[in-house]
Amino acid sequence: MAYTRLGWLLIGHPEHPRITGYRAALAEHTRDPIAVLSYQEILHAIPTLHDQLVSRLKKLDVDTIVIRIDSPGEHFGVEKQLTALGAQYPNARLSPTQAMALEPDPGCIRYMREWYRGFKTLLDQLQHAAEHAARYLGKPVRFFNAPEDIVLMFDKLRCQRALRDAGLTVPKHLPEVADHEALRAQMQQLRCYRVFIKPRHGSSASGVLSYQIKPDGSAEILTGALEWVSTKGKAVLYNSLHVHRYTGGHQINQIIDYILAEGAFVEHWIPKAQHQGKSFDIRVLTVQREVCHSLLRLSHSPLTNLHLGNQRLTIDEAHFAPQVIEALSQSAQSVAEHFPDSFTLGIDILLSSRRLKPYILEVNAFGDHLHNIRHRGLNPQQLQISKWYTATHANH
Repeated sequence: MAYTRLGWLLIGHPEHPRITGYRAALAEHTRDPIAVLSYQEILHAIPTLHDQLVSRLKKLDVDTIVIRIDSPGEHFGVEKQLTALGAQYPNARLSPTQAMALEPDPGCIRYMREWYRGFKTLLDQLQHAAEHAARYLGKPVRFFNAPEDIVLMFDKLRCQRALRDAGLTVPKHLPEVADHEALRAQMQQLRCYRVFIKPRHGSSASGVLSYQIKPDGSAEILTGALEWVSTKGKAVLYNSLHVHRYTGGHQINQIIDYILAEGAFVEHWIPKAQHQGKSFDIRVLTVQREVCHSLLRLSHSPLTNLHLGNQRLTIDEAHFAPQVIEALSQSAQSVAEHFPDSFTLGIDILLSSRRLKPYILEVNAFGDHLHNIRHRGLNPQQLQISKWYTATHANH
């Protein structure tokens, strides 16, 4: 059987641990050529991306090319360019020129909708350029995770609706509202007194709010990993590494209106199961539709993200009953089957407090960056690469 020689193109920030770590894991496994293409290079090349990608891939003297797209985050220059790209569309809140003139403001929550439109445009262009390159070079060009899947995962509301329509269990949504007053009135009408407010295009708990009211509307509590800052007569929200609790009506009104204006949806609050006195959800990594690494994220607050200093626990350390593990695995596999063109997914799953029923919270295209966890002796990157090569050679 002939060996299929692969050429890898990693798209991301070349010096970021996501790329350097993946490159190192590839080098451990294979001598196949590896190239890296930065987001800055792609954004500068968009008018001629077809030709630029052909030129880059032509240098890989291989049978099949694999393109792996990683996160564009944590780079202000790229954030600004993506926002400018998205600002070309109708109803943008700033012009491309204004977007390119933005100054660094670390942690500031702004222009999420425009950023998403820009990222979607880039991924669409990359998909078309890869199809052109495959025709021109006369060889397969495959994506590790399909660009159109990544686009869907970065629209959390549309993704949840797609999963619900496919028969998966997701939290219920409240009807769309324009502002805080309308939301509070709707919650009272529906007798739904606790909700989560989530930006459609956020990540890492950015802009996520837990909101609770008394049935008679006499008191309310808002919780989030964000800080409300007023400077020069202007109020701005910033991401924070600390969870803040707000009880003042005027401030709550401003914060909720701010997040809703970024494009957000509201979902029913489902009490999470607890372990050792802390509520938790579970990040489940699937590779080739198989459940692999799983990690509990435990917190005393409604937000469980690990970068907020929350506790982590492996699935084995939690000592779940076999039927709970089975239900969790089935839910994750069902999600993975909905994305047959994506090799690896990071799926966040909640277990309800009373019945330990799994609910799909969200699907992450770049959710595999998990530290100090192994499955069958391999970390997430090593396992993905091993399974990709096994699948490639099994098909030839």
